[in-house]
Amino acid sequence: MNKLVEICKKPHKRHSFSENGSNEPEFRFLIKDEFIGKVKQVLETNLDDDEFCISQLCRELAVSHTQLYRKFKSDNSSTISEYFKILRLQKAKTLLSTTRLNVTEVAFASGFKNLSYFSREFTHHFGKSPREFRP
Repeated sequence: MNKLVEICKKPHKRHSFSENGSNEPEFRFLIKDEFIGKVKQVLETNLDDDEFCISQLCRELAVSHTQLYRKFKSDNSSTISEYFKILRLQKAKTLLSTTRLNVTEVAFASGFKNLSYFSREFTHHFGKSPREFRP
């Protein structure tokens, strides 16, 4: 029972090593990491597609909605939708700091079709508006 409680307290730790002193990653973490890696790859491929939705992600991964949410939530503190939004915001941040695109172009290039929503979420996540963030 104590082992189960200990495992539940560390669900977000990646590539944990077994407690028996081995340097080999535990098998259960490798499977979870492989799944999360596939999710991230599909989401990153479709960041600029504002029509891409969770149903399409499920089809790409060949899993049901329930299975996707269950697997993802067990490994992360956020939902798939929140994770996807954060990936898009990170892309927007990169575009703002590395390109000369205006804020509207950055929003569309990072998959946001509503400019006020983009600005509000960017400001909430990074503490600065997209215009203030630009170097």
